[in-house]
Amino acid sequence: MRREGTSQWRNLVDESQLFITIDTMDSPTEHADAVARTLLAAALLERLANTDLDHAMQIYPSPEALAARMLDTLPDTLVTDPLVGPAYSAPALARWKQLTRQAVDQQRRAGRLFAVMVDRRWLYPAVQFDNYGRQSASFRAVLEQHRNEDPVEVAIWLETPDQESGIAPKAAIRRAEGDRTAAERFFDSFVPTIIQPPAMPAESGPDE
Repeated sequence: MRREGTSQWRNLVDESQLFITIDTMDSPTEHADAVARTLLAAALLERLANTDLDHAMQIYPSPEALAARMLDTLPDTLVTDPLVGPAYSAPALARWKQLTRQAVDQQRRAGRLFAVMVDRRWLYPAVQFDNYGRQSASFRAVLEQHRNEDPVEVAIWLETPDQESGIAPKAAIRRAEGDRTAAERFFDSFVPTIIQPPAMPAESGPDE
């Protein structure tokens, strides 16, 4: 149900500020970034118009806090050398999953999270997670085929387009996951995970 609280939130936003004058941008990269930000903001506003935020506001004290929690889902690292692609640092993954750093490390050691060591810290490639934040069955199947290979080499292979098709393995994984039935995705939720008490907020500071 949409309530007045939602419209009040929306009224706080000056929509005119969302539309950037693209002509003033100096480079194609700035153009692309501006367009992406504008489209994302517009999509969020469209969804907020039909969303009841009362429950969220019982958890998050302010719009800023809720926005920060939403952005926790995004990878915080882009690794181009080696070509690992978008990835989560351990602290970022802990914040997103509401886990302790120790729990993230435990799941990595148990093989439930795919991680690579880059510059003496563990990174978790974003390709392993589906739209629901779970490690997809399609990714687990591919990972099983490459279980004896160096994780960094596997990550590079996932990001590298095939010379003939031009399609990177990560795109094929996404496509395969999209073709799976709703029932198959539902049963993914029964994949064993580590059970632990509610986590304390993830500590800030340098990664291990």
